[in-house]
Amino acid sequence: MPRQSKPKPTKSRQEWARDYAKLDRERAAQKLTAPRGFWILRSYAAKYFSDAIGHRDLDSILPISRRKNQHGGLNDIMKYNLCDVVALVLRLQPTYGPTERAPPRGQEIMLSKARDEYKLESCQLRRLKPRRTAPNPHQKGEMTFYNREDVVALNAQIEAAAKAPRGVPIARNNTIDAPYDFDVEDYFLGLSVEDAATKFTELTDLPLEAKYINKET
Repeated sequence: MPRQSKPKPTKSRQEWARDYAKLDRERAAQKLTAPRGFWILRSYAAKYFSDAIGHRDLDSILPISRRKNQHGGLNDIMKYNLCDVVALVLRLQPTYGPTERAPPRGQEIMLSKARDEYKLESCQLRRLKPRRTAPNPHQKGEMTFYNREDVVALNAQIEAAAKAPRGVPIARNNTIDAPYDFDVEDYFLGLSVEDAATKFTELTDLPLEAKYINKET
């Protein structure tokens, strides 16, 4: 049997060292907001609400904590207030009807190419009115096209939101009575974890199991 060669590493040791050093700097500079009631891990929020928000959308709100992943890797463990995630979902819901179309302007771009070129997720592109749809010649379903300038504007908006996240920053290891421009945190007052998960679904139409949230003590 021929000897199999080992796969080549995707990064050199120097590249991994640079990535970890960058992560250490980001972690040290991370701004936090005050805990308010229930919280949810970033990984759960990104996975279970992927129909409404993308990974980069979560950068537009401040976490309540960020720490190094004990299992290694470049993904830190981050917690968010559940009420902030609710507000984010509600704020980013599409505001147009299913049959509405955007007037053609300049070049068009297909959904799949917009995802690859601008690192956008399908849920983010659904916030835009499509320019047109057409039958997919390769498989069942339709191809969706957008105005390129609308996609460029959406990407810039997401980047700008990530640079100025919502929330009131606090000093580390300190808490304050932080105001918020959405009053959704009041919806969870006095609720159990199970009832809070149910209330989240009522507010956002997104399923949430109670085991994925916790209550700040």
